[in-house]
Amino acid sequence: MTEDIDKVLFSWVLSRQFGQPTSMLDDEPGRKRRRLWVHPIVAQRQQKGQFHKLFNDLCQDSNKFKSYCRMSIETFDHLLICLHPDLNFVDTSMRRSISAEQRLLVTLRFLATGNSFASLHFEFLLGISTISGIVCHTCKVIWQRLREAVMPTPTAADWLRISGPMGALQTAVS
Repeated sequence: MTEDIDKVLFSWVLSRQFGQPTSMLDDEPGRKRRRLWVHPIVAQRQQKGQFHKLFNDLCQDSNKFKSYCRMSIETFDHLLICLHPDLNFVDTSMRRSISAEQRLLVTLRFLATGNSFASLHFEFLLGISTISGIVCHTCKVIWQRLREAVMPTPTAADWLRISGPMGALQTAVS
């Protein structure tokens, strides 16, 4: 028992020092063991990922930004301000969080292009399941924050106006 505790503590110290957790205990039989905490390609996100290499350059050219995101820089910034409280996460001792700007950009790129999560994985150097979670969460936040402003629940007067001339006739008769 004491030997297992020593192994766990040693493993924890190694993970804090080198950033990759290692299991010193025998794995459960039949359970697949994770080989890497972060794949070396994904670990280069800060240096080689699309967001870190391209985003600032795109912000300098409004036409290219609009072509990439399918919206203007001003609209992106306004949307980011609206969504930022729900898209901003705290860094932990294990890893840095993905910024709200990057989360929004990944989601917009997915919605604009229809690229697969696997394709976006190589574009942004984020894990496929991470991209899936980002897109799902960001879309939910967009819906929760903007549905009333963009798609308010129609009133009876709205339905009559929407129905066109027959609605105006109905209003005149009433």
